[in-house]
Amino acid sequence: MTMPKNCMCCKYDLHEIFNTDKQKKTLYLSEIFKFNLNDNVLSNIYEFLDHPYHKVIYECKSRKKPLFIDFNIDNERFGYYWDEEIFVCSECFKKGLGKSLFEDDKRLPYLRRDIRYFNNYNFNFHCKKESLEKINKFYLPKVFTLNYYRTKYPIKINGYYFISCY
Repeated sequence: MTMPKNCMCCKYDLHEIFNTDKQKKTLYLSEIFKFNLNDNVLSNIYEFLDHPYHKVIYECKSRKKPLFIDFNIDNERFGYYWDEEIFVCSECFKKGLGKSLFEDDKRLPYLRRDIRYFNNYNFNFHCKKESLEKINKFYLPKVFTLNYYRTKYPIKINGYYFISCY
């Protein structure tokens, strides 16, 4: 799947959101450093710390054989499985993770149905402010896989929280 122009959740332009956020954060980074850094260097630092989008990979299931599956198994008893992916902006990704991790399931999303945290077209998450403040301190992956066997909680290393891809 090619990357779409808009976030699958909020429908805003992914690169426009990232560039707006990048301008704010590079100003903040320039205030943190005691010495002056080139704007390009600050921009590269920010691009290293944050991503213009997050790819969420999830599994789909169907009892009937979908037309795009070309392998020939006529007696599949348990259904047909395939992977799909969506692209979301960082804000929607954070809201989905915060809603799952701190409010609903108390763990990272992992089931097929948990894709609802990332692709709610008509439902705007009302994620608590405390949840968003916590999730803003996490290092987020560019690719996030919804899988039953994925890690349940973020990994804490030296006081920082990391969310793995799997």
